[in-house]
Amino acid sequence: MDVILSKKEILRRLNTLRINPLGLPSRKYGVSIKYFSNDEETPDKRVDYEITTELNLEYGKGFLTIDKKKHLL
Repeated sequence: MDVILSKKEILRRLNTLRINPLGLPSRKYGVSIKYFSNDEETPDKRVDYEITTELNLEYGKGFLTIDKKKHLL
């Protein structure tokens, strides 16, 4: 059986974050910040680090924690 969804419904599902009552498990991300001068294509400076995000729900309110872990080489 094929399920056909409208474009609007597909976008709604892609852009909706479903949160269970316990929140979301923590996730790790690599972050890279690049500093450019004028119209240069290569960065003058680059800072790389790792963050961990965690969402906790308490009394119907969400608390997002972002923790910068370490500088990556």
